[in-house]
Amino acid sequence: MVRSSYLALGALVFPRNSVAQDADAEAQNFGAKSSCDGFSDCGSCSSKTILGAHTCSWCEIDLGCHDLGSVASPCATSMENNHCVSKATLSSCDKSECTVGDAEVPRHLHLAVAGPTGMRVAWKTNGPASCSVVVESSGLKVPSETRTQYLVGHGYHHVATLTALTPGSDYGYHVDCEGQTSQTRTFHVPATDLSEASFLFVGDQGTQEAGQGTKTRTRLEALKASTDMTVHVGDIGYADDSFIHPVLFPDCVASFCYEAVFDRYMDWMESHIDDKPFMVTPGNHESECHSPNCIANRGHADALRNFSAYNTRFAMPSKESNGVMNMWYSFDYGPVHFVAANTETDFDGAVEGKFGDGGWEVGLKAGSFGQDGEYLRWLEADLIAASANRADRPWIVAYGHRPWFTRDHRSKDPEATAPLRALYEKYGVDLYLAGHVHAYSSHLPPAGSSEVPVVVTGAAGCDEGLEGWAKAEGVADDGYKYYTDGQMYQVGTLDATRESLTWKAHSSETGDVFDTFTLTKQVAV
Repeated sequence: MVRSSYLALGALVFPRNSVAQDADAEAQNFGAKSSCDGFSDCGSCSSKTILGAHTCSWCEIDLGCHDLGSVASPCATSMENNHCVSKATLSSCDKSECTVGDAEVPRHLHLAVAGPTGMRVAWKTNGPASCSVVVESSGLKVPSETRTQYLVGHGYHHVATLTALTPGSDYGYHVDCEGQTSQTRTFHVPATDLSEASFLFVGDQGTQEAGQGTKTRTRLEALKASTDMTVHVGDIGYADDSFIHPVLFPDCVASFCYEAVFDRYMDWMESHIDDKPFMVTPGNHESECHSPNCIANRGHADALRNFSAYNTRFAMPSKESNGVMNMWYSFDYGPVHFVAANTETDFDGAVEGKFGDGGWEVGLKAGSFGQDGEYLRWLEADLIAASANRADRPWIVAYGHRPWFTRDHRSKDPEATAPLRALYEKYGVDLYLAGHVHAYSSHLPPAGSSEVPVVVTGAAGCDEGLEGWAKAEGVADDGYKYYTDGQMYQVGTLDATRESLTWKAHSSETGDVFDTFTLTKQVAV
């Protein structure tokens, strides 16, 4: 009798040896010779037969030929059937014919602001294609400045920056990768004297039905036309939770589905983020892969530790603001200076300053994106400069993943945000937006207070569910006015003029505004 040890994560318990066997088989398959080895193109691979039977499948993700049913193939799980090509009768692949040029097709296009006259474009290809962004009005071709593969066999991520754009103008663009082109998209460059703007905020957003994110995705689309950009306050897609969907994707419980979920999220969101900026900040679910497969397969775990997927897939304006990667940065838009805060690493008390979201038990080393103290020195310097520029840009809005208030004005992990909160209060940050808690709440200090209003907009919907508490509102002992609802899927909008900031919390299901407030100030003319 073989005795199995068990691995428990959340409500899931399953034999550790089943996960280890999957990883062992994967490693063996990578080193073993098979009749499918040696085929470098889809047509030859899918046409291979033995005694008249097709025995191979082509995976469009790693551009590799694999034995039918091989767990070494990135297309092994049901989530990736749409990227698998096989002529075999018993194959689970969705495709039986090859797609010409699939390796070079640009996917998952998304934008980020890059200074007052710049726009950054990021995308993915399955193969190591040479790509450029083409500005259609001029024919200008801007080559990809980076092409990065953070996990072998799972595609390449590209970034190109368009600079010296004319404020107040629209630009059509497409991505060309060795003759494979995206559809034409059009983005807008804001005027330098823009006095009004609107921003769409979302947090803790799961992927599609499995991630309980469909209602919010529909609401985001309904609000897109009336807003200038979307800001995500962290926990983007929940790829690290790919293994907790035993009903919809049972093979993902033990197999590797992290990349499949992240790709699905980016594909699902592409039409929302390919023509207006999509600004992000890191959450705990971006830190690493801690699925059973990643725990058993050190290659997957090492490649995905310390926010590697997050920092490769997105490209925020850190270069333009002296920030670091996508971990911390700032930018201006209309009457607002935005500070994208890192609540996860690089300061004393940061929850993931030493280990990722799996903790010291199963997490890998994390943090140290800057030298000791670098992040907080950057944050203070940025706030000093923004405070000195209030005549031109009166509002300072910070966003990050973790809040210091939650529910009916209860304290939430205050040590994890204390250094940030102190700087926000010192330099008069006007509003802080966060997520992490899977519920909505707003916390408004009494008039005349130097404390910062806080909004928790973490109820987009994710596979871990909503917090579930009932709606409540009132005034806390410290004078804060609060509103909370732990049962409603939600997104938010922030409308900014030089004189006011108006926040609205929208029901993802109905679109109704269920909480709103306006902050005002006198601005010198």
